[in-house]
Amino acid sequence: MKGKIDIERMKTYTSANDVLVKKLLQSFINNIPGQLEQLQQSIQDDDLNQVRDMAHKLKTPFMYVGVDDVANKLATIEENYLGMDKENLVQEINNIVILGSTCVAEAKELIGK
Repeated sequence: MKGKIDIERMKTYTSANDVLVKKLLQSFINNIPGQLEQLQQSIQDDDLNQVRDMAHKLKTPFMYVGVDDVANKLATIEENYLGMDKENLVQEINNIVILGSTCVAEAKELIGK
């Protein structure tokens, strides 16, 4: 997984509206860290239903910023959480948290924070 924001795709979604792109990035910065924490806490609590719910909730913001590799991993978790080996599920979630945090830092750089 690479986890890189695709500004050009965001501009396509927003009809090249830079103000809207900045608002989307700001929302990503404001919301994703807490949601990633919830995802990680859910797996630590062995709450697989919450894991599924958080994977679903996180998938769309990552699609909006063009980070398809993370969005696809979240979709896989959402769809297959019960059939996944617990150790692999924990590892996937840890990777998503690391990449997600990197994307938040990148978003901050993109809007000059």
